[in-house]
Amino acid sequence: MYGDEITLARLFLNSDAIAELRRAKDTPALFIDWSNVEQAAVAADLAGRLVVPEHRDVAVCLLDTGTTQAHPLLSPALDPNDVHAYDPTWGGGDTHGHGTNMAGTALYGDLTPLLTNRGSVNLTHVLESVKILPDQGENEPRLYGAITGESVARAEVNAPERRRAVCMAVTSDIGTNRGRPSSWSAAIDQLCFEDETARRLILISAGNVRNGVSKAGYPSRNEAESIENPAQAWNAVTVGAYTDKTTIVDPSYAGWEPVATAGDLCPTSRTSLTWERRCWPIKPDVVLEGGTGRR
Repeated sequence: MYGDEITLARLFLNSDAIAELRRAKDTPALFIDWSNVEQAAVAADLAGRLVVPEHRDVAVCLLDTGTTQAHPLLSPALDPNDVHAYDPTWGGGDTHGHGTNMAGTALYGDLTPLLTNRGSVNLTHVLESVKILPDQGENEPRLYGAITGESVARAEVNAPERRRAVCMAVTSDIGTNRGRPSSWSAAIDQLCFEDETARRLILISAGNVRNGVSKAGYPSRNEAESIENPAQAWNAVTVGAYTDKTTIVDPSYAGWEPVATAGDLCPTSRTSLTWERRCWPIKPDVVLEGGTGRR
């Protein structure tokens, strides 16, 4: 709804049916519908307003499908020397797109307010990228832990004095087993807390509910589908999702409604409700904005 301060105040004074007012969330639908030329112009404008940390001594290290380093919104904060791969023959580029999307999220969060404003954007950190997935085929599951450890080491050897948070939005449905440890989660736990001289902050996604979502299956399906391997690691920070993005402005979705209400569980986020509470941790540890499904 729209109204000035006096009108809104009058609503509160004359009605006891209002619990709270929330500002509507902007959506990126406008930018997504633009042509490539228009999107490039907006990206160039934002890139010109970036203020990158001078010392580049704090980083988010992404373990993913690689990153498109040349992207105009990533290259200011992602030096070519900070792009690595577990297997050097893979190259550090991203052919899937997932790692590049994660890099943008890790660097900016929600781009919508940054694109609509015109002020300077002060970045608080830079990026590192380590490609842990091949462009073709898959890694051997028994090596997941070793690959993760070696990939973290690539970034640390390259910039040993840099403080970093390691972010991994890659999970597997192999080896979760209702929260029980796996070789991968054990490797994560060891990386997080080896000894007094080696402690790492590692953040792992809880994993997504796959094959679509529906109002009928929400939230029972989320409660039944377990957080994926290796996010059961005790020492890692497991990140789930809620959503406040419930405003639908695209006219092609007229008559649709969001699956989740504002402030509720994201329809694609997993939980640990099926785990044995006596033995295993409660996950996720934190939740961040993850969007909402529509029907």
